[in-house]
Amino acid sequence: MYIWDYENGVIINAETGEIVEQIYDYNVQNEKKPYIGTTTFGLASKANKSAKISKKLKMKGLKDERGTYISYKLGLSDKSVKSLKREHECEVPEDLKTLVSRILKYIEMDPILSSRTERVKLGLAIILAQRLKGKNEPPRCVKLNKHMRKLVVLASKRLLAIADDL
Repeated sequence: MYIWDYENGVIINAETGEIVEQIYDYNVQNEKKPYIGTTTFGLASKANKSAKISKKLKMKGLKDERGTYISYKLGLSDKSVKSLKREHECEVPEDLKTLVSRILKYIEMDPILSSRTERVKLGLAIILAQRLKGKNEPPRCVKLNKHMRKLVVLASKRLLAIADDL
């Protein structure tokens, strides 16, 4: 993910803060517009700031997918598009790892369940594995809203019918 800094004419890597490439402007105009912070010192400080912002986001468990949030925070754009995504890492209990991996294979074969996101598929697999083991409490990383409850019912009807193979 890169930040395009048109004021200084460079492309900055948002994660490391390094200058990756220069922006070449072939639309030459006679008058130069004065920009604030066009010195090399200003360029280095923007690179450092973008690295600090991305580190703070990582500490919070967030990821800026398109780089628009970082460029907004640096003042390079006036819009902050919703590009922050939460990195969910759901921990699979040790006693359920093999069962969860088998259930994930069956979820990938089902056309309705395979169209879900990876986080939802993993949550469904953990919930179904816990139900097969006799536990009814959902994991903390899965939010059981109305939509997820419907998916659990659908998945249990479709996948627990073939529980003999699991």
